[in-house]
Amino acid sequence: MGHQRQSTGYDDGGCDARYTRTACLWGRRPDRIADALGDALSLPPAPDPPGTPDGSGPPAPPGGAGMSTAPPPVASAGPAVLDVGCGEGRNAVRLARRGARVLAMDVSAAALENGAKAWGGSLGALGSLGAGGAGGTPGNGGGDGGGAPGSGGTSAFPRSGGIEWRRGDARTARLAPASFDGVLACSVLHWLADEAQVADVIARLQAATGPGGVHALLMFNSGHAYRPPAGEMRMPVLLPHDWYLARYAGWTVLSASDTDSTHTHRGHEEPHTHAVTRLVARKEAHA
Repeated sequence: MGHQRQSTGYDDGGCDARYTRTACLWGRRPDRIADALGDALSLPPAPDPPGTPDGSGPPAPPGGAGMSTAPPPVASAGPAVLDVGCGEGRNAVRLARRGARVLAMDVSAAALENGAKAWGGSLGALGSLGAGGAGGTPGNGGGDGGGAPGSGGTSAFPRSGGIEWRRGDARTARLAPASFDGVLACSVLHWLADEAQVADVIARLQAATGPGGVHALLMFNSGHAYRPPAGEMRMPVLLPHDWYLARYAGWTVLSASDTDSTHTHRGHEEPHTHAVTRLVARKEAHA
């Protein structure tokens, strides 16, 4: 029996329990889909810390040892990017280091707290982005800036580069129309409840993206059955690769791939294979 998810509120799907067992569940290395988004937004290359040619470093060991406490460098007036389902921020930090202003949003408070601590974000900048939503148009100068974090009266965006951590649910957060220049959804959509919910969230994210904006998505598809780890009851929604492409009819598909990925990770040490869709698409600009 699959996990029963609520359709409203902050249902984290059991993620908090996993994030509280370690200070760094997914490590520090960003997925290449984050750089695909950065490239499509014409961001400069990420600065490479010494000894880490890819700019990410090795995955941090349990307990957070070796995780950087330095904040990402500040860049002025970079594009506004939403990292939906950001987890502990490995991709958000990558994009911020490349000059984006990133709203890092996740339903798991534990994930956000881990991320804000690990990457040097202020816990004072950790708030809610609920159904009251974020106003303003951060892609055009940072929004109105009024109100307190989570009050519904703030754009919740840094004005000049960096990361703002926000607890929020992509199914319910009211995101201002055309307010993002880019949206990243890495390993998020397949954990929604069903096909209809995936389609709804994609449509909501598309509406929140401005003309010429870019989406970069990574999700499991139906090419392989899902093998949950021992004791894991959550089952993902596995949809065909072409189903995702159809959601982006009318957009310009910059790249799309359907590949197998065999790997292990904390909590699922047995090698397992997923069929993975990676999709980068640009919204048409107004004539």
